[in-house]
Amino acid sequence: MSKIGKANMKIFLNKTERILLNYQFQRTLDSDKFRSYEWVKQTKNFGKVYFRPDNDSDSSIYSVFGMFEQPELTKDFECNHNSGKYNLHIPAVMGVTEAVASFERMVMLIATLDARDK
Repeated sequence: MSKIGKANMKIFLNKTERILLNYQFQRTLDSDKFRSYEWVKQTKNFGKVYFRPDNDSDSSIYSVFGMFEQPELTKDFECNHNSGKYNLHIPAVMGVTEAVASFERMVMLIATLDARDK
């Protein structure tokens, strides 16, 4: 199986960070309940949303691990409605461009659904 490689991983991490910043995510604080996640955003409709891009360049899968702090509010998402896990996994053979685009669609969906009135 094809591995991601250091160069593609650097691109992936830089672009996912830019996406998270564009959508007003912030770095998590040491005092945060879900410290293992690097990014957090308080949403009005879904509570806190967390993300952590995986940085394993030897992997054959681009991964971003996500979690909703309040899974009971996630009926609009294809996530684990018990744990709130909302992960993305894209095979390396699909390429870094597709991995980044898939992650951006994921974040855009959260932003779009959060912008609507409940």
